[in-house]
Amino acid sequence: MILLVGGVAISGAIGAGLMYRVLYNKPGKKLAWKIDRIIEKKTGPPEDQAQQGARAWKPTGGFKVEPIVTGVDFPVRMVFPPPTRDENAPWMYIAELGGSIKVVFKNGDVETFAEGLLNYKRHPLTELGLVGLTYDEYEKQFFVAMTYWDEEAGVYRNKVERLGCNEDCTRMTEREVILDMKNEETVASYQIQFCEIGPDGYIYVGVGSGGRKEDAQELDKFAGKVIRLNKDGTPAEENPFYDPQNLDSAKSYIYAYGFRNPFDITWDPRSQVAIVSDVGPGIDRIVRLESGINYCFANSDEQMRANALYTWGPGSGFAPVGLAYVGNDTLGVDMVYKLVVGLFGVVYVPGPNDGKRIVEFDIGADGYLQSAASDFIEYTGTRFASVTDVKWYKDGLYFADIYGEGVEFNVNTGIIYRVVVDPDWVEPVDESEKLTGAARGRYVFYDNRCNACHTLDGQGGREGPTLTNIRQQLGERILTKKYEGWLDGLSQRKGKYFQTRSKVYAELKSLEGIKRIKRWFFYHVQDPRFDNPQAKMPRHELTPRDIDALADFLFD
Repeated sequence: MILLVGGVAISGAIGAGLMYRVLYNKPGKKLAWKIDRIIEKKTGPPEDQAQQGARAWKPTGGFKVEPIVTGVDFPVRMVFPPPTRDENAPWMYIAELGGSIKVVFKNGDVETFAEGLLNYKRHPLTELGLVGLTYDEYEKQFFVAMTYWDEEAGVYRNKVERLGCNEDCTRMTEREVILDMKNEETVASYQIQFCEIGPDGYIYVGVGSGGRKEDAQELDKFAGKVIRLNKDGTPAEENPFYDPQNLDSAKSYIYAYGFRNPFDITWDPRSQVAIVSDVGPGIDRIVRLESGINYCFANSDEQMRANALYTWGPGSGFAPVGLAYVGNDTLGVDMVYKLVVGLFGVVYVPGPNDGKRIVEFDIGADGYLQSAASDFIEYTGTRFASVTDVKWYKDGLYFADIYGEGVEFNVNTGIIYRVVVDPDWVEPVDESEKLTGAARGRYVFYDNRCNACHTLDGQGGREGPTLTNIRQQLGERILTKKYEGWLDGLSQRKGKYFQTRSKVYAELKSLEGIKRIKRWFFYHVQDPRFDNPQAKMPRHELTPRDIDALADFLFD
């Protein structure tokens, strides 16, 4: 049965209940209807496939992965409304790339909250579609980010919509376009991305650079930006380039610019500092989001290093997508306030690769990293599985696997997993305490993932300086009169930071040869900024014994 309501095509099915599907809604037009609640039969991969997937995602010791929701059609975002004691209340919402939103209840029932949100049929091998989803708990409404097809121009464009819901938020009742980027074309992969309500009550939206990379530097374009808007779609007055005379201009909406593909955002619950993931051509990054900052991407890989907290690559595709902070000690006290990042990996390639994992960082409340990336969960299976979203909830860490254990790019094979403490895990005996000297230094080097940033003997990351022949490199820099003059200059600075380190600078000047090199290394590992305020190396909480052992390993 096909109905035409106000120019909108609606299909209906008559059976156990009544269910409508919106096929097309013209931008700017509201649509409202009453729908009876229908519990759908679960679909998707057999239970053994879900368990196979849980086994394929290998966490570090002490944790286990368990499937929570199966049969999801290309899941890209998860939203958890505030906890409630009502067992019949919605527990989770899942955005599907093809234009639907599922609502999951505590008892495992899965219903369709909304479908047919796209005005085109998405091809399984494209990344265009419904990409952003956030829930407004105060007004009981949703905001979504998606692409739409402009039939007249023959191009895809970006937009943000508000979705109203019924009293218990189990069905969409209306939809309204609040921001239509009608003057800009977009393309697959680099389209609109996250849509999240920040602690300040504004909506933050990540917009990819589209088909023209250079637009990321143009302040009259939405492309390549993180924008901030009110819930009615108008730009936030506090935005750095806000122009009250040009409220419809992209410039008024811009919060920060110079991004290639800003995929996700999360806020530190302690300080409200925001972190954004940005996927580049070959170098990917996470950044500390600040108002008005230019993150410098325009057309090259090397620009992705600008203002980055951490970078991956160049390599075979890491693609940091989902971001989350671990908010309590459900996973143990050592995981509290860790920043976790889901890496998507190489697109459309089965089996493990450099991506397809979740990594974790130590990070301060100021939004600066205190460690390099450490693997938390790694995919070891043979399928196309890839992480798209990561969310922290009160009972564990959740992540969306867009493909699940599907043999091909099939619909309804996506899986939502939860990471929890493994009660049966027995911690192995730590034999490393018996190691001394260079042997312990080698253990410290690899156990603390120093090789994630530094190359040693041709192996490792490229973010930091190579450590091959590091003794000679350091000697050429710090065993010089020029460096001693630099230390004198630091001692004369008025800031408290430098004044408290004046004795350290004097000590270094008094030492010669390898003694100065090792002592410099000691202070550098404790605080990389002690003699270089611009240093980006993460601060490591290593003991003096381990730093000395690391020096023995690298210099002797």
